Amino acid sequence: MTTATGDSSELLAPVMQRAIAAVATGSRRIVERGPFVAALDEVDDLVWLSYVLVRPSTAESDFDPGHVEALRAEFTAANRVLRFEIFEQLHPWLADRLTRCGLKAQGAQPLMLCGPADFRPAAAPAGISVIDLLADAPVETISHFITTAKMCFGEPPFATFAETEAARAGLRRLEVRSAYAAADGGAMVGVGSCVAASGELIGVGTLPPFRGRGVAAAVNSRLVAEQFRRGSAAAWLSAADERARASYRTIGFRDAGTQLNFIDATWDGRTRACSPV
Repeated sequence: MTTATGDSSELLAPVMQRAIAAVATGSRRIVERGPFVAALDEVDDLVWLSYVLVRPSTAESDFDPGHVEALRAEFTAANRVLRFEIFEQLHPWLADRLTRCGLKAQGAQPLMLCGPADFRPAAAPAGISVIDLLADAPVETISHFITTAKMCFGEPPFATFAETEAARAGLRRLEVRSAYAAADGGAMVGVGSCVAASGELIGVGTLPPFRGRGVAAAVNSRLVAEQFRRGSAAAWLSAADERARASYRTIGFRDAGTQLNFIDATWDGRTRACSPV
């Protein structure tokens, strides 16, 4: 698979199409308005979990501000924050149009791709084991996975019953595959997941004391190897920062463009859509 960065449109269009197919078959509520496909997480109000994608074939002439307003109404009714995830190379005109509709830039993240021929798996560092999270795992294990992920991303380490059951359901339906790194003694120190239908790596994190040791690379290797074993043509992700980018490069991921995130201009920066009670 070619993953050169020169002209990434041919690579990114099928990636976006797979991402849309994945959310359409997942557990989120799907709302379609014109060329936009929204995925609303009705269990967790973390702003990153509800978003709008754009069909890759969308042209500027297809854009209608009314579709954005209709989606804003849907998100507001669901107590979620309207947010778009777009591939800049596919729709270079869209950022300006969304800004005119009352959204603002939330971030720009490098997109990275890896094919089977590019993949260079990494072994777990000394004292670390990488373990698959299974659907029949004890509730304590799944809850521990969720709280570890939240700690990795600076969230309060608390898992609700609904979050735990939603995670188990996703694993049982094979929508997502997850794995975690455990230190000697059994404590989780890193986590990660892969959306089975699209090949997207998500929720990859390592607890601060264990960063820089190759923990994330080992977890990612486990997930990517299984994705390719099941016949996927590519794995992909949006890297959070240069440290993460460097880790992904060690196992064969290459730059392939930019993901732009746009969020409702009224967003106040909170990671949760609801105010703490």
